[in-house]
Amino acid sequence: MGAIVHEMLQGFKAFWARRREEITLVSVILMVSFLSFSLGRFSATESTSHTQALQQETTAAVKTSTGEATQFVALKTGSVYYSVLCKGAEKLDEARRVYFDSPAEAEASGYTLARGCVR
Repeated sequence: MGAIVHEMLQGFKAFWARRREEITLVSVILMVSFLSFSLGRFSATESTSHTQALQQETTAAVKTSTGEATQFVALKTGSVYYSVLCKGAEKLDEARRVYFDSPAEAEASGYTLARGCVR
């Protein structure tokens, strides 16, 4: 049994001696590929969780006078409503805003969704 193991070890050493440069090159390429993939996955995960946290903070920060969180906003004198996360919502005059909890509530009050604004 020891002779078989010794013979296999000698064969591996001979193979390594003949192909050392190719094995090293392939190993380096595989490690760099793996690390690049891992870093890409890590940054995508971080970016997604950061975006979700930012959206939650924004939604939580917009509250009605009763202190309830809302998701949609419009001007009292306007005809369109926005998600609180839309850039257009940032431009609305604070004193003239009216808030809604759902698109159905805004539409029942006569407002339509602003162009370029996603529910």
